[in-house]
Amino acid sequence: MVRLSRTFFYSAIAPAFLILLALVIYPTYKVLTYSLMEYKLTKPNASSFVWFHQYAEAFADERFRWALGRSLYFALLSVLLTLVIGYAIAELLRRDDLKGMCFFRSVILVPMLITPLVVGAVFRYMYDYDYGVVNDIIRRIGLQKIPFLGDPFWALHAAVLADVWQWTPFAAIVLLAGLEAMPREPLEAAALDGAGFWQTLWSIKMPLLRPVIGVTVLLRFMDAFREFDKLYILTAGGPGTSSETLSIYVWRQAFQYFNTGYGAAMGVVMLFVINILSTFYVKLSKTLQ
Repeated sequence: MVRLSRTFFYSAIAPAFLILLALVIYPTYKVLTYSLMEYKLTKPNASSFVWFHQYAEAFADERFRWALGRSLYFALLSVLLTLVIGYAIAELLRRDDLKGMCFFRSVILVPMLITPLVVGAVFRYMYDYDYGVVNDIIRRIGLQKIPFLGDPFWALHAAVLADVWQWTPFAAIVLLAGLEAMPREPLEAAALDGAGFWQTLWSIKMPLLRPVIGVTVLLRFMDAFREFDKLYILTAGGPGTSSETLSIYVWRQAFQYFNTGYGAAMGVVMLFVINILSTFYVKLSKTLQ
């Protein structure tokens, strides 16, 4: 019976292990291997091990440092706006005195269900200088039209707004669950003591929502930091390199310039940056509790 049980156990986990091996373990191994090699797609037989030389080269690369900074800026700004707007929407959705709340709770999930490529394409048309709906509204209210995708300042921020639009529903739904699960006694006591909206928010709601906010920030930061699809469709890193984030620069090195080894090294650096910042955030959150 013991042998049969073990056979059944290994047979049951074998498909999951094979999928994990094919989709996670083997690709990770190849990326780590290529990151230690001077490997080019145009000369695959001329590759050689250079060990950590490409990592040092990456940090000495000014374009890499700027791309890393833009990725951090993009992720932090997107997470901040997503969290603030998501909380405001969550507060509205938990009001039962407004009609159609059940309908809006369902409809709000639609942006999350759209693929990032489609979101990028739709926003690219909306941002069009001559025919886009955004500039049409700006013109109708008497303001000067903005070259969203052609201006070095606006290009990255336009991509941030597209990312915020798609993922604010995620923050809203998670924060709504946290608000619904919040005990009523502290809120009722604060109301009896005459606490205002901001006092209740910062002294009661935020401390109680800290675990939910922590999970939301962590998941959204990891996703926004490696954002590629929407950025590439919207700006492709342009104009020039003004909106070139680390994910786009890695793609260009690996598949446009064919420096696969160098691109793999930068990809590993991206992975380590995400892990280090996420670990630091988790430890900081535990310290503040």
